[in-house]
Amino acid sequence: MAVTREKENCSRKINGNIPALSLNSDNMSTSTDSDDVADPTYEIRNIQSIINVTRENIDALNAKFAGFQHPPSLYLSEYQELTSKLHNLELRERTLRELLQCESPDRSEEYSLQDDSKKFDTLTRQPKVFLRAHLPNQQRTSVQVKEGVTLRDALSKALKLRNLTCEMCEVVRTGNDLVIPWDIDITMIDAEEVRMTDTYYAALLAQNPETQAGILHFPPHFGYHHMISRSDQSKSVLPSSI
Repeated sequence: MAVTREKENCSRKINGNIPALSLNSDNMSTSTDSDDVADPTYEIRNIQSIINVTRENIDALNAKFAGFQHPPSLYLSEYQELTSKLHNLELRERTLRELLQCESPDRSEEYSLQDDSKKFDTLTRQPKVFLRAHLPNQQRTSVQVKEGVTLRDALSKALKLRNLTCEMCEVVRTGNDLVIPWDIDITMIDAEEVRMTDTYYAALLAQNPETQAGILHFPPHFGYHHMISRSDQSKSVLPSSI
């Protein structure tokens, strides 16, 4: 009997040191919640929501201040902060999509189909297809891609707010600088970003070589001597660089 009781006590001690595992335990629930937060599809949805709100804020700022010859410094700092935030969000979304595709191509395709179906959930949902345009003087805007809308019509509002016209500007594709015609259907442009160039800002850059304007591009017909002569004639009327 003594031997039997000793075995029972030993067994209880051993079993008492082993925690019981349960699918409903708090530890298991915490792990599941952590997996949801780390899910790339979950983060992509959150990023898309923030991107839409950020774009709306940028458009609102442009509509209110971009037409000013000398915008307030508060607008400039806010615009720079929002565009920088938008750029970082888009990079993060692209990285997550690539990660999702590498981990599971089937899952990436399934998510893409779900993402497309969500476009029709409500009339107030923001479109997910945009063309990003880099404008003169280090400004940017995004326009919705709609079938039947020309590039001229899509960017006309942004140009008007900046006192520019299509006749003054030239659009090139980001990366290879191929000129894009103004009257092309915007859905036919095989690029996510384009750059708009303007001879006025080219002359301004020639007058002030120190000006940082990384988005400027000089059209072939706009020669150096023409820029110098035009800048000399415009010294009295050119606004100060922002």
